[in-house]
Amino acid sequence: MQTKSEIAALASISVGAFAVYELISKTSSFRRWLDDYLHPFVRIGTVSQLFIHPIKSSKGHLVDEATCTEIGLMNRELRDRYFVIVNADTKMGLTARQLPKMVLIETAIENNKLTLSGQNSNPIVVHLEDVARNASVMRIKCQQTMTEGLDCGEEVGVWLKQFLVSSEPLRLLYFSPGLHSERQIIVDKDWQFSKVPNRKDVVN
Repeated sequence: MQTKSEIAALASISVGAFAVYELISKTSSFRRWLDDYLHPFVRIGTVSQLFIHPIKSSKGHLVDEATCTEIGLMNRELRDRYFVIVNADTKMGLTARQLPKMVLIETAIENNKLTLSGQNSNPIVVHLEDVARNASVMRIKCQQTMTEGLDCGEEVGVWLKQFLVSSEPLRLLYFSPGLHSERQIIVDKDWQFSKVPNRKDVVN
């Protein structure tokens, strides 16, 4: 039979263990309260508009709301910069700095189909299920880091070359989770009470 002192000791140990858990665990209610108390959010501005650009440097979609994922904004089937136009020869990612007409490319994504359109050009449809099924992986350099994407095919590459008036062969790459990327996403810092994920990127 346990004595009163032993019971009291066990109770103290249990309470102490619970207190330590509440302090250390990032998901505990006490830890969340302590985070808020020590590092309260400070309002620094108001978001007036949200845009999602499915293709890097293409015309954006104005949205009322968006989910902030680890790799960018998302609204229904729209994902920010999930596609990139690349030089098929040099395997370099391109932006409107190299091809200014990129900003005129209009996009629509519905039922897993990407439609590209532009002034004085016939629209072209890319079936993303076919792209994923073909799984033609291309490794490119984008923002000084190596990354992989799925080649969306010759037809859309020709469309882009003509619309953008490019002298170089072009390809459209589609990001797919699980492919190689040197882009580092650090979702937690080494110190305590951090709420903001840190993305380690090299930006030109």
